[in-house]
Formats: sequence, C-alpha cells, structure tokens
Amino acid sequence: MTGFFKGLFGSKSKSEDTTVRSSQSDSSGSYYLDSDSAKSLGNLDYMRSVKTIRRTFPKVEGDKKEEVEKIKKVSSMSQSEGNGIASPSDSTNSPTPTNSNNPQIATERRKNDSSMDIFRNMAKDIKR
Repeated sequence: MTGFFKGLFGSKSKSEDTTVRSSQSDSSGSYYLDSDSAKSLGNLDYMRSVKTIRRTFPKVEGDKKEEVEKIKKVSSMSQSEGNGIASPSDSTNSPTPTNSNNPQIATERRKNDSSMDIFRNMAKDIKR
C-alpha cells in the first residue's frame, strides 16, 4: 500500500524536478517588464518626439498686410518658443514684432491697507 500512495501522491523523479526548477529560474529574470514596456502610454517614441506647432494670423497696420507666425516646439521633455513673420503678401519684410508679455517681478512688499480692517474685525467676531 505504501508504494501505491507514493505513486499517487509521491515525489517526482529527479529528472522532472530539475527541469521544473530550471524553467522557474529562467522565468524569474524576465518576470518584470522594462520601464518603457510597463507604462501604458502607447507608442513612447511618438510621445517623446518633438512636435512643432505653427500658428499664423494676419496683422494689419495701415496699408501693410503681413502674417505673424508663432512657432512653438513642444515635447514631453522640454518646450521652446519662437516668433517669426511668415511670407507677407504684397509688401516688404518688416522687423519682427516683439512680444512684451514678460511680467515684471515685484521685489518690494505690499503696504498694509487699513480699508479692510472693519471686515476683518467682523470676521473675528463671527468666529467667537
């Protein structure tokens, strides 16, 4: 009877045992995906490539008609902007308009304003 139970529930032969162990050790190294394959963003090479966005719009000053072009290169890693003038229609090239949208950084502190003191005092009284 003991032989029957060993055959039914018993151990495997040594040759089968070594093949199972070798297949498990091979698969353990390739279990984890590399960082690009693990992300579910789709085609990562396409996502990382730089895209150029060109926007043109007409600018009319007096009799001069020209197209102002705004070029922006965008990628997931960095971003750069460039301004230019596209081919003007029936006029000579004029200088590129400068973009003065850069905000000035204020280094001085704001002064206290006493006009809101009444409302601040009312808010303090409500909390109590």
